Amino acid sequence: YAIESELTGRVYVGQTDLLDRRFGEHNNGRVMSTRKEIPWKLVALEYFDDRSNARWTESTLKRSRGARSDSLKLCF
Repeated sequence: YAIESELTGRVYVGQTDLLDRRFGEHNNGRVMSTRKEIPWKLVALEYFDDRSNARWTESTLKRSRGARSDSLKLCF
């Protein structure tokens, strides 16, 4: 998943099998790396058959910071 801060415009990429719970944690200030930029909105979502592929994609997007926005635009 990818979420965007409505406050700063920063995009955060993560992976979870419980999106509603995790998204709530971001917007309730329970995630250290996102708590100062509340509120967040969901901007991209991709489903994977297994966690290893999800982790690989998350890692790839996090390494490609400059290309991240372009990659996420392709999702919509």
